Amino acid sequence: MKSIFFLITAIVITQLVSAQDWDELNNQAFTERDNKNYQKALELCNQALSKKTNARSYIIRADCWFYMDKYQNAIDDYTSSLSYYTDYYGSDNKEKAGIYYFRGMSKQFLYRYNDAISDFNTALTYNYRKPGNIY
Repeated sequence: MKSIFFLITAIVITQLVSAQDWDELNNQAFTERDNKNYQKALELCNQALSKKTNARSYIIRADCWFYMDKYQNAIDDYTSSLSYYTDYYGSDNKEKAGIYYFRGMSKQFLYRYNDAISDFNTALTYNYRKPGNIY
């Protein structure tokens, strides 16, 4: 009976540590991104994504690609972040405007103007905080 209790406890603790682990990696990646240590942030996002696929890792990683002028990689990750958005953020759409704006900027830099306009318009529907940048 004791061994079953310890086994169940070990499983629960392992799952809790794993959940905290990937989110902590996201926090570290966010800090590295803000400090312009993009390569380190990419590595941390990759580690987090290997533990759990989540929108926040994709957003941070996309931001890094964007600032490193790797626009197609950024587009791919912004798109992936939208696929997993609800699982991470629920119905809170506060991050969506930025995702669409920066995905639109990435498309603009790749001369995909019609696609960029579509993303900019979507960013406006989510109340992008700097609409003047879009126009």
